[in-house]
Amino acid sequence: MTLSPRGRFFGRFIQRICGAEVWKKPAFRGFLWAMCSNISFVAVMILNKVFRQELPVMWLVWGRCLFALLLVIPFLRWNNLKMFWVVQGIRGVIIAGAMLCSYTAYRHLPSHFAALIGASSALFTMVLARIFLQESVDSKRMIALAVGYCGVVILLSDAIHTSWSCYVLWGVLGNILAATASILSKWLTTRSIHPQSSMVYGIVVPLMAFSAILYADPQWHTINLGVYQWQLLAILGSIGACIQYTLLRAYQVAKASFVAPLEYARLCLMIPAGYVFLGETPTFWSYIGGALIVGISICFLRWETKEC
Repeated sequence: MTLSPRGRFFGRFIQRICGAEVWKKPAFRGFLWAMCSNISFVAVMILNKVFRQELPVMWLVWGRCLFALLLVIPFLRWNNLKMFWVVQGIRGVIIAGAMLCSYTAYRHLPSHFAALIGASSALFTMVLARIFLQESVDSKRMIALAVGYCGVVILLSDAIHTSWSCYVLWGVLGNILAATASILSKWLTTRSIHPQSSMVYGIVVPLMAFSAILYADPQWHTINLGVYQWQLLAILGSIGACIQYTLLRAYQVAKASFVAPLEYARLCLMIPAGYVFLGETPTFWSYIGGALIVGISICFLRWETKEC
């Protein structure tokens, strides 16, 4: 694959810091793209909670798609859009469902707990990658994943008797849909579909779906957005475009079974962000569970880097 001038500059910058041999490894490049996606995701979800009074969820996901499309139009490749258009369309609908479920869950759940629910998508992704992509998941990785989910269980123990427990189901459903979309993204990259072509469908199809919902439901016609709300939508849409593009690049250069567990890193990013911006303090057991999850993510990175 030929890199753009910006890509070559970024590559040379990383080579100077980490060494040329490390940069050449697909696992390391996939790790960088996945972490960029995680940081962007945390930023969007924190803003989603901070401005929940100003923006309804439906308008938020619609605005994210609209401004993401406006932002990336000059850089998109509109050729080869007819290739696998049915799969691309299905993937776009799945992305729309995942966005709606995830934004609803993250708005009502504590930030650290919402990040925990988000980490569960790795399990679904690894299972789907094994079934549909024929990617090998050896016993060592399965045991490590089980240990990581011991951390998940520890954190879940804090949420059994809470007023927001119903939104956990929204988060789980969003993760299942997100994992399915990730597997379809990886499958498309193996068919020589450029990530930017997939990004077109990943933005346009959800935008059309949300526009249809807003038009069909009369309750949304009474909401008038001011300049402040439009500015928030523009910011969230720009960051949302970064989430989707960087995640697509991660799945392009590395195996889905490797990229998926890196979503655990969202937890260690969300906990300090929730404390600083929302004043949410995790419990002692939240730190213990988070430590297990982060440790397993590091193990996956080391194993894949050595084998690539």
